Order: sequence, then C-alpha cells, then structure tokens
Amino acid sequence: YFTATSISSNKFPKTSNEVRAVFEDDDLNLWVSTKDRKLTVFDKNKRKLGEFGADGNIRPSNSLPAIAYCIMKDKDNNIWIGTKGAGIFILKKTTNPLKFNIEHYNHNAADVYSLSDNSVYSIFEDKSSRIWIGTYGGGLNLVNKADDGKLKFINHRNHLKNYPIEVASQVRYVTQSNEGKICLGTTSGMFMFSSTFSSPENITFKRYTME
Repeated sequence: YFTATSISSNKFPKTSNEVRAVFEDDDLNLWVSTKDRKLTVFDKNKRKLGEFGADGNIRPSNSLPAIAYCIMKDKDNNIWIGTKGAGIFILKKTTNPLKFNIEHYNHNAADVYSLSDNSVYSIFEDKSSRIWIGTYGGGLNLVNKADDGKLKFINHRNHLKNYPIEVASQVRYVTQSNEGKICLGTTSGMFMFSSTFSSPENITFKRYTME
C-alpha cells in the first residue's frame, strides 16, 4: 500500500511539496528536492536530518541557488546534483556526515569547455564509467577530466561535432540500453548512438520520432 509523506509542513507556497528529484545514498538516507530550492535529507527512519545547501552543509535550514532536477552517485561515491539554472554541484564526503566538499561547474560563454548550459536535467554514468550530462538548452555533454583534475565538458561547442544541436538542444533524460547504446530523451524525439567510439568527433547520432 502507499503512504503519503509531506516534505515540508508548510502548506504554502505549494512549491514546498512539489518534488523534482529523489535519491537514496549509501547510508540509506533519502534526498528529496522540491521546487522551492530545498534539498531535504531524511535518514532511513524518515527522520529529517536537515536541508543541504551550496555551502556543502546539511543543517536545519538551508537551500540551493536553483532547483535540483537530478541527483546521481558515480563510481567514486561522489554525488552529482544537476540544477535548473545553476549548473552542477559535485559532493565529496568528509569525516562529518553532514558536511561535504563541493565542486561547482556552470556555463561560461567565454570557455568552450565549460558546461553547455546551466539547466541540467539528467546526469548518467555509462557502463564504461563515462559521465553524460543532458542540459535543457545546450544539448549533451561528456565529462572529461583534465590533467589538473578539473573537469572539461565535451559538447557541440568543441569536439561533439556531429551533435544535432539545432533539434536536440533540450535533453530531458540520458540512459543506456542493454545493447550499450546511449539514449537521449529530448523535446524532439529520441536520439541514440553507440557507446563504442574512437573519439567524440566520430559519434553518429540517430533520431527516432513518432512521425
């Protein structure tokens, strides 16, 4: 059977209980993002631990600069948070379970290797441990770690030469099929491509629509 749990005791504004993303971490804590820019963390017994904010802390009252639309954990146990308007926050654990070290990445028009757009709707790690980011406005990004440890984002502005940005700028979802193909859900249909490629420049995208 189903039970209903309010994220916030505030009935108004309505956005306090409009959920945009849900994530369970390794400690069975549940992270719940709501439209009021809150990211509330509950323990496995549904007790509220606090609210996570851009300062890296989980405390009684905290918030993000934008709504969290997707949350995922990578193979190195880092937590990735994609937001609608403030780019990506990467959380790295510390000895304090209520404190994380933060890396923040966003769009910079002057840097072609920055994130292609600040509205991040989907983050996915494929079977080869590559991380793909779907943005709503800048299309697809492939994460690449530079020699200095900082991240570069491969997208239509640099090496993702064949990406159909004119029709697939708005990506809502990224996943991988059992056969290994990367699948993109966009506002212009579904796009698929092989996860086996020699370089990003050589990726060929195939579009599927209901038409």
